[in-house]
Amino acid sequence: MFKLKNFIDSILSDLSGLSVFTIYFSCVTVFIYWALSFYMDGFAAWLLSAAALIFYLCGGKFLRALFLFVFGLSVLFQNHLVLHYSYPFAKIGREILVIASETTGLEFASYLQVIKPDEYMNFFWLLMVCFFTYKYTVQRERKKLPVLTGFFLLFFALWNDIGAPVSAFNKEMSENARIFERYKMFNFNAKDFSGRDKSTCIIIIGETHRHDYFDKYGYNKEYTPNLLKARSSGALYYFTDMISGFYYTTGSVPLILTRKPVECETRFYDEKSIISAFKEAGYATWSISYTKKTQPEDDAMNLIFLEADQYINHSEKSGTFDDVGMLPYIKDILADDSKRKKLIVVKMIGAHYLYEERYPKDFELYKPSYKSVYNYGEAANDLTLLKNSYKNAIAYSASFIDQLAAMAYQRPEPVLMSFISDHGASLGEDPAGGKYVGRAKGAYHIAFFITGNQPFWAAVNKKTRNNLLNRRHASLTQEYFLETYLALAGIEYFDPRLRFNIAGNGFEPAQNRIVWTGVGLEGYDYLTQEHPFDPSDEKALPAPTKTGR
Repeated sequence: MFKLKNFIDSILSDLSGLSVFTIYFSCVTVFIYWALSFYMDGFAAWLLSAAALIFYLCGGKFLRALFLFVFGLSVLFQNHLVLHYSYPFAKIGREILVIASETTGLEFASYLQVIKPDEYMNFFWLLMVCFFTYKYTVQRERKKLPVLTGFFLLFFALWNDIGAPVSAFNKEMSENARIFERYKMFNFNAKDFSGRDKSTCIIIIGETHRHDYFDKYGYNKEYTPNLLKARSSGALYYFTDMISGFYYTTGSVPLILTRKPVECETRFYDEKSIISAFKEAGYATWSISYTKKTQPEDDAMNLIFLEADQYINHSEKSGTFDDVGMLPYIKDILADDSKRKKLIVVKMIGAHYLYEERYPKDFELYKPSYKSVYNYGEAANDLTLLKNSYKNAIAYSASFIDQLAAMAYQRPEPVLMSFISDHGASLGEDPAGGKYVGRAKGAYHIAFFITGNQPFWAAVNKKTRNNLLNRRHASLTQEYFLETYLALAGIEYFDPRLRFNIAGNGFEPAQNRIVWTGVGLEGYDYLTQEHPFDPSDEKALPAPTKTGR
């Protein structure tokens, strides 16, 4: 065994000079070609070529291998982002860092499955090339000044692609302390003018629920009988043209629950949320989610959810991330008569990617899906599998919401309930090739409805209800949620923005709506239109079993 190893080492040593030269510069050439194809400009490519030459001629084996690893890894990373999200890190770096800083273990584990096998293989080959370069480079005396020059060239070449987004993120983090100080001082001066002695308000925040898909699979007698009945009787007002400002959760949820405008680029906002407005108005408040409780400063959603009197992470208690794990806790809160007025904010995991992980086998209504074809090779590019998995996830989400609605409709006190998704999904409609997000309307066009039980609507005047009915197809953004919900709950505060109240007389539909696409703010109307349905969508849905519900 040792003789064979020595024999191989001797052969490689004899060929090391030519082999290392060939492999080293072949890799550099391939990486520069890829970088130029996806994101890098010619000037940066020249800098990297010069750095590669300096490290080869003047650096030792460690510096050669280090250069290949740093440059190669940056190219593979950028390549991954372009492949899956249409943009390189240079364009959406700040958003990537914001999302990564607030990613849960569940989301990270799910994301690993997005990475394609050939991407893992490319990373493996990079490691092998770096090892070969390190192992078989003939060590020589390193020249400090040229090597230092090589590092400077490498730094400047990668600055715009990696360094600048990281710097922008760090700058934002340093500004957060000032934002938190203003946040702590903020007060709505909210008062309850509803005249209700007892009241319950429920806000359900969905996850990746597109309007068109939810409207198709969310009102069906097989799994949403209560929502369908309420919609038919006029107790549910659905809105067909509301959009999210962001394609990811941590950006969009603050737009729903606070007065933060989409133009605000910082992830934190210096005003408190609708939860604090309800607290000031005398409500006991709860937040329920699958996410772990952390320090408020750790992420924007926790800052909001921890304003509630009680925060419940149902996944720790129920042992499942499934949304149905929230139902026992919601039921207990509704049954607690010690609190006369209650606000319950529910954050679903909904149709969060991976879609096939969001529904049980009994809800595989559309086949084939990734539930049965669990293959992330070539099947990862199959949009039929992707859409079928998404449709099943939407149907299961709708069944959960329907069960929660049934609890609300049966309560004796007035109950106001709403459902609004955080964002949508592009599902392959991005013209640049991104399958999940990207510059497509489906990533922003969200499901939104307002409902309530009979005691609630009995106290709402006819003018208000007509306003809701007549504005079902108005152009809306998530900014309209807070004002509308507070008004329907009968809560007033110091600075109402009347144009955002869908039920009010001062309502104005949204004009020139803008969304954050990663590269900046862009006009929603200029994005690619959704194309969600194929002929198979028109077939009757099979009735799911009761298992898992």
